Amino acid sequence: MEQFIDTGQGTGVSTSTLLPMVHDRDEFEATLGKSSDPVDAVVYHLFLGAMDKAEKALDKAIKKGPGPGNFRLRTLAADIQCGRGDYRQAKAMYRHLLDEESGTAREAALHQNLGRVFFAEAEYPTAAECFKSALRLRRRDDAPAGYIRTSEVALRRSEERYRQTVAGAAG
Repeated sequence: MEQFIDTGQGTGVSTSTLLPMVHDRDEFEATLGKSSDPVDAVVYHLFLGAMDKAEKALDKAIKKGPGPGNFRLRTLAADIQCGRGDYRQAKAMYRHLLDEESGTAREAALHQNLGRVFFAEAEYPTAAECFKSALRLRRRDDAPAGYIRTSEVALRRSEERYRQTVAGAAG
């Protein structure tokens, strides 16, 4: 069984891939699957890996809700690009958000998400730097233990993957 860090609503973060996952389908369906919130529809499809549906739900949420400038919608748009494998675009979107949110409570989450993009792209040293920044900020701000653990696991995993890559190249 895959190991994960619980993020609520039947979802989690895989400790091996660092990607969002559904670990309790019943809870996931009961909360996100039945929600009338348009943003939840984006998250629902994103967690199921249905990027086309997630993008359509994002367009609906933008039209219906707070608009394209909404922080949550912008992070979801970057997550969709990462899910599609468009890492260049996802990184650009997260870097732009980091420029805007530097010094705010959102900065740690943005470093974490940017690190996840680098990890997905197998750029492990850069991913580790992002996770270190997220961890430092989360510790400084006394973030919830689950957030700190997520950053610790991500940092450790990216360092492990880098060592494996170096060892494989040397062998």
